[in-house]
Amino acid sequence: MSKRAVGFSCATPGVLLLLVLIGGPSAQAQQEQVFLSGIADDFAMPTEAPSPSPGLLAHIPNHVVRHYDEAGSNIWFGTTFTAIRPSGREICGAAIEIQLRAEESDTLHSNDYLEFHFLNPDGTPRATAWGILLTTLGMNSPQQTFTVDLAALPGGGNLLPTLNSQDFLDVLVQDDSAVDYVKLTVKPCGFDVWIRDNSDDTGVEPSSNPVWMSPDIRVCPGFAGKCASHVNPTAGEFNNVYVTLRNNGPLAPPRWANGTLFVYYSAAGGAARWGSSDWTLIGSIPDVSLAPNAVQDIELPWWVRLDTKTHVCLLARWVSEGDPMTFPEVTNTLENARLNNNIAWKNITVLRPYAGMPESTGFLLRNLKPTQTVWTDLQVRIPNPNWSFIKYGTLLVRLTPALWDSWSRQGRGFQIVGTRLLRITDPEGAWLQGLVLGPGATEAVELTFSTEYQEVPSPFEVQVIQHDRSNGSTGDAIERGGVGYQIHIGH
Repeated sequence: MSKRAVGFSCATPGVLLLLVLIGGPSAQAQQEQVFLSGIADDFAMPTEAPSPSPGLLAHIPNHVVRHYDEAGSNIWFGTTFTAIRPSGREICGAAIEIQLRAEESDTLHSNDYLEFHFLNPDGTPRATAWGILLTTLGMNSPQQTFTVDLAALPGGGNLLPTLNSQDFLDVLVQDDSAVDYVKLTVKPCGFDVWIRDNSDDTGVEPSSNPVWMSPDIRVCPGFAGKCASHVNPTAGEFNNVYVTLRNNGPLAPPRWANGTLFVYYSAAGGAARWGSSDWTLIGSIPDVSLAPNAVQDIELPWWVRLDTKTHVCLLARWVSEGDPMTFPEVTNTLENARLNNNIAWKNITVLRPYAGMPESTGFLLRNLKPTQTVWTDLQVRIPNPNWSFIKYGTLLVRLTPALWDSWSRQGRGFQIVGTRLLRITDPEGAWLQGLVLGPGATEAVELTFSTEYQEVPSPFEVQVIQHDRSNGSTGDAIERGGVGYQIHIGH
């Protein structure tokens, strides 16, 4: 039971260890990394060799190290954890779990220590060590397991700054206690990169509707670089998609961030099923690195095939271990975007009708439920009734036979002008209520915008939105997604 004085800050006697989980806000629960040395086998034979660094081995008397599960007195135990910063990221939480056993019918452990060191190769200290008597730690039985929070050491102290600067940890037990295993768990610091869902978005989760009009996603033509405003992609040509990433979200302090940006497209419409063929991957940009507080446009080239519809929706997803999705992604794309500020959805189509040249586009109504019929409302929303396209042009809505046959003609703000054909008459918008979608069905509504004007100086905005009934034909209407149409007459 020989002891050697070492230079470390010792915990205050009488302070008992509290078992502490490495934590943080649930919305930013980070992926923990676990380093296990030894086998958690309750001291079963055979023994296992530890992995002390040259510095720790030089520090131990006679350079003889106790193995895991090895009994006996006056034998020092030591092992070293190296490269403990996951992907080089800063650590915001760390804990050591260790199982100890004293000599049978012996109280030799009463003067044993658990120590954490940062040693040079010659065994001299590189940084301040920390240690505590096992009895002060709370060892009052022959065999116990302890967890030590390295950010809130018993008696005071925080080793996280040293762990981050040194990227290793020497663990030592002297010198009459057996060790079954040592486990180091580290939690890397999180960051919060976000993409706006709409112009009022601040990154807070959940965001508010509409979440499908992200100003941080835009398509620009050709190789001209960034454009001032979003345009429809051009089939058969190169286009560029720009996504604005913001490394200053409200869910974590600004830090260096890294991750991968994924961008997808889908035919324009309301609801869209994530994880299905509704979405097609355009491409991804790996290893995106963002400085703290950076607001950066990421460019993704897109060759648009000739057979690709050019009235499309775009989806951007920021994927990073340091910034995981707050809520697991589900089939409902709108819910994914609303709940996670890593995801943004842009459903904006630019139309340019003028006198004698109407422009038509499709709008897909999708049933997100593969085994249930849903009742759907189709809303035509005019955000600014004082500058309504309905006052300067005509908007016709053509339903599919299945929608027309099952519809009870409920709603307001429209006039039926033919079989399956309606004209929107109210400058403030309209509702088509009680459209029926069979299980997993997709129905394509045709929208036609026409005008007798050659040119109008300012664009109009019309939004078409899918709402599903929460309970059959009588439940509350729940927004599933929509498309914003920017209508430029003659310019």
